[in-house]
Amino acid sequence: MTREERANDYAEHNIGKYTNDYANIYNAYLKGADEETKELKNENDELKAQLERAKVYLKATSDLLQKQNESHYVLNLLETTVFYDEADCDGYCLKDEIDTLLEMGV
Repeated sequence: MTREERANDYAEHNIGKYTNDYANIYNAYLKGADEETKELKNENDELKAQLERAKVYLKATSDLLQKQNESHYVLNLLETTVFYDEADCDGYCLKDEIDTLLEMGV
C-alpha cells in the first residue's frame, strides 16, 4: 500500500469516526433540549393553573367586598359567605385558600 493510499484510508476512517462522534453529541444535545422543553411546558401548565386559581379567588374577594359596599352595616368579612367552586365559602375559607396560593409563589 502506498503512502497516499494509507493517508486516504486513515482519512476515511477518521472522518467517519469524527462525523459519528459529532452526530452522537448533537443527538444528545437535542434529547436534552427536548427534555428541558418538556419540563418548561410542565412548569408553564402549573403556572397557568395557579393563575386560574388566583382569578377565582380575586373574583370571590371582589364579590365579598361588593357585599360590604352594598350593605348599610359593617359586615364581618371573615364570616360573610361568597359562592365559588360550586360552594358557599366564608372569608376564613377564602383567606386560607389565598394564603396557600401565595405560599406556592404565585
